[in-house]
Amino acid sequence: MLNLERVKITHEDPAERLKGFTLEPVRGYTDEEAVAEASRCLGCNICTQACPASLDIGGLH
Repeated sequence: MLNLERVKITHEDPAERLKGFTLEPVRGYTDEEAVAEASRCLGCNICTQACPASLDIGGLH
């Protein structure tokens, strides 16, 4: 079954970010989180329905 719940992206702790400018504020996704978020996106299909060129965007993977 398709899970349409958005995967939240993690951020660095603000206390750690105050120590310098070397840390990016956004950590990003782990591999598993990226796959889950991409699957949610492809399963939604709104982009295909709204595409003015009638492209099957989810079918292009």
